[in-house]
Amino acid sequence: MVMMDEQYAGGGARRTFKEKLLASLSEAEAEAAARDVSVVKDKQQLLIDMLMEGHPQSFVDFFYLTTTGDGVGDDEMPSREELEARGIDPDEYAENVEEVPAESLGYLKENLVDADAAARRGDLKMVYQAYLNLAMYFEQQENHRKAIYFYEKCHSIATDAGDLHGELEANLHLGVAHESIEDTAQAIKFHERHLELATAAHIDAEVVGANTHLVQVYRRQAEAREEQGAAETEACVEWYHKMMKAAKAANDVPQQGLANYRIGLAYQKAEDPSKGLGFHSEYLQLCKMSGDKAGEGAACCALAQCYQDLGDVGQA
Repeated sequence: MVMMDEQYAGGGARRTFKEKLLASLSEAEAEAAARDVSVVKDKQQLLIDMLMEGHPQSFVDFFYLTTTGDGVGDDEMPSREELEARGIDPDEYAENVEEVPAESLGYLKENLVDADAAARRGDLKMVYQAYLNLAMYFEQQENHRKAIYFYEKCHSIATDAGDLHGELEANLHLGVAHESIEDTAQAIKFHERHLELATAAHIDAEVVGANTHLVQVYRRQAEAREEQGAAETEACVEWYHKMMKAAKAANDVPQQGLANYRIGLAYQKAEDPSKGLGFHSEYLQLCKMSGDKAGEGAACCALAQCYQDLGDVGQA
């Protein structure tokens, strides 16, 4: 018969399976606690190093940066009600606030010290680069709130320095980061500023890039209005018009066609098929231009339904 007890070599006391399991759990907890103590010691040493090297501002930034629930990107966390009003899941949003991995502490200290030292020398480009490094690090870690904090620092520095390239880059990154946390209104704000700067400077590649992002955020806003029903038809259509304009500027024919199609459908849902006809016709032409056979079929079906709703069976 297999016994659950085990006798230690040398005739020691026996331990039950439960006792062995509890002992294993205790060992695992002890190891975890030891790791936590090690991380704390590492943080403390790095903080001491920064003070000894004469970087008190880096000391403050590092402390808050590595403390969940304090300072960098955490203190101004919106309430559950504010998040829900913007259609954001509060629980998913909170998951973006995370501790900094222990293996990255040295890298963070290095960039904070670089930013501090460069600021003292008046070297704004180096300050910008150090903060950009931190922002992109947090973006890679999917900790978007802390990334936004440092992208905002980049934006401020570039604006103060009159650095057009830096402003374009910071606005782009801020728009994308806000998209990641589903803060569409803020994303639109930064992508539109990106477009404004690029247009004024006649930088065609940046204009196309800004419009490409605007297509997506305008579409997201339109779809949000669409979900609210016929009462929001005009607001929905307005956002799809913005999407259409951005798609045209970005040379994105499929998205331009989709915007037309969605406007046509919105008018159909609002029981105003006569307004939908022109947009479905435009969608059909754009689909033919891009070789979208499935889109052509959808456009023809939509046109037929509009004519049928208008009582024009022959055209349908």
